[in-house]
Amino acid sequence: MFKTSDLRFEKMTTDTARRRAAITDLSERRTWFFWIAVVTSICMISTSWFGESGTSHVFVASMAWILFLDIESKVRLLRVIDRLHKSLDETPVA
Repeated sequence: MFKTSDLRFEKMTTDTARRRAAITDLSERRTWFFWIAVVTSICMISTSWFGESGTSHVFVASMAWILFLDIESKVRLLRVIDRLHKSLDETPVA
């Protein structure tokens, strides 16, 4: 089911230029999704204080937080892979 997505991710991790471009792109997306999640959470809390039904706000806020955490985990994984490739490129001092 996720085979094509996994293959794209593997190809991207092996290419240094694409990996670094993905890190910057995902970092920017992470910032946007963080603020979207914060704003939707504030809307969810404010609707519950006024006694209105906020089930759609709960759903949107939880999805925003899930997407934020997914992007955060991808950024961390790519940064670790980038550090590992940098350490492999360094020649050991004899």
